[in-house]
Amino acid sequence: MSVFGFSTEPSKGGDFTPIIKYNARAGKVFRIDRADNGAGFENEEVDITSEFKAIMDLENIEVGWVDFVAGSAPNFALVKMGEALPPRPSDRHKNCVRFMLKLAKSCGGDKPIREIASPAKVFLNGVEALYKAYEKERAANPGKLPVVTLTKVLPVKTGSGERMSTNYQPVFAITSWAPRGDLVFAPKAGTTTGGDAVADERALPLTPPSTGSTKVSPPKAKAKEAELADADDFG
Repeated sequence: MSVFGFSTEPSKGGDFTPIIKYNARAGKVFRIDRADNGAGFENEEVDITSEFKAIMDLENIEVGWVDFVAGSAPNFALVKMGEALPPRPSDRHKNCVRFMLKLAKSCGGDKPIREIASPAKVFLNGVEALYKAYEKERAANPGKLPVVTLTKVLPVKTGSGERMSTNYQPVFAITSWAPRGDLVFAPKAGTTTGGDAVADERALPLTPPSTGSTKVSPPKAKAKEAELADADDFG
C-alpha cells in the first residue's frame, strides 16, 4: 500500500472483470479467458454458445457509448439505465449496453462472473426483447435475477449487392429466477475506460451458426424443479 492509499505495484493481469462477447457476424457467444503465455497474458476465446446459461444482472444494466480501440481498453461513457444518456464523446463512439452476469458451471470456467458490452445492433435488439420480458416478470420474483439461455439466433441482412452483410440477432429466454448470490455489481458508469478491447462486429466472419436445438422456458409447474437445478448449476 502506498502513501496514496492504493497499490502502486505493476498489474499482474486479470485484475479486471473478465468478459464474454457476442460475435454478431457469427451468432456465437465466447468466453474470453486470460492465459499466461510466459511472456505476458493473451486472450483465449472459448465458444460457449451451445451451453450458454447465466444469471443476468439486468437490474443494473448500463447504457451509453463505447469506442472499441484496437490494442487498448475500450472507451466507455455510461449511465445507469433510466438516466439521461451522457454526451457522445466522439464520432467513433456507438450506442451500447453493458451488464454483468454469472455463467453456469457448464460454461463458466474458473471465473464465472463476467461482464458483456456491445454496440452491435442485433445484440441490442436481442437484449431489448429480453429486458421487456424481465420487466414483466420481476415483480413476481422479488430479490431474484433472471436465469437466461440463448434459444436461437436470427439472420438479419443489411445493405444490398456487394455491400450486403448478414448478422445474427440473439433470442434469449428467461428459464427461471435465482438469488443474486455472489454476483456483485461492478459499475462502469462514470468511468471512461475499462475491460478488454474486444469488438464483436469487427471480428473476422465465422461460419454461420447452426440454429438446431431450442431451449424453452420451463412450465410453471416445474418452476421449483428449475430453481433446484439452478442452485446446483450456479452453486
